[in-house]
Amino acid sequence: MDWTAIGKKIKEKRKDCKITQAELADRIGKTESSIRKYEKGLVAIPTDVVEKIAETLETTPYILFGRSEERFSRNAETD
Repeated sequence: MDWTAIGKKIKEKRKDCKITQAELADRIGKTESSIRKYEKGLVAIPTDVVEKIAETLETTPYILFGRSEERFSRNAETD
């Protein structure tokens, strides 16, 4: 898992939403320090936290992981 790339995507989406690290931390029940570590790719992010971040940033975990939802949906239809 490329946590640095995921962290960059989180930072990009957070800035798009005009939310500070402190605001994101407050909304998902984490510390600002944790958000900094996530955005720098210094730590693995638990799945439940990725889901909370995605919901807060009005996106999906698939987008944060750099995957296309369209590709995921297409694969689900063929299974």
